[in-house]
Amino acid sequence: SGSTLHGAQSVDPALKRVPLTYYHSTGPCGDVLGQAYWDGARRVGVIGLGVGSLAAYAKPGDAWTFFELNPVDVRLAKQYFTYLSDVPAGVTMDIEEGDARLRVRDGAEGRFDVLVLDAFSSDAIPLHLVTRAAPQAPVVWVDTGYNTPSTYRFADRLTRALDLNLKVYI
Repeated sequence: SGSTLHGAQSVDPALKRVPLTYYHSTGPCGDVLGQAYWDGARRVGVIGLGVGSLAAYAKPGDAWTFFELNPVDVRLAKQYFTYLSDVPAGVTMDIEEGDARLRVRDGAEGRFDVLVLDAFSSDAIPLHLVTRAAPQAPVVWVDTGYNTPSTYRFADRLTRALDLNLKVYI
């Protein structure tokens, strides 16, 4: 929706499992979800499916759950992209359709080792998904260093107003 690019995938068969756009391996997603960061299997939750690009980080033994509000997005990700179907053998990959706030709230406590919030409406991140369901959950801000002074002032005000447990990643 809006002007957000929800993902891309290479048409080169040798590169079809390489995450692109802001999910690339040399960026924050690669740092947090890349193979070198974790020992053993991971339980990963992702709020917001997009085209399924983050599934490129799945490795055997992992259990991944994507939460997607819009069933059309699920259909498009499965019909036009192969990130979800190309995960390695031994990966459990689930998609839960519906309101992620409710699904996460009603799920088992400690269900995920990491929960990625990637639900966007153009450039607005719905922090209420985190602050209402898990008030002390760390909120990670990937700071590219290219933000305007007003963005930093707004982030400071928002952090105070919502009492965010903000972790800045530079």
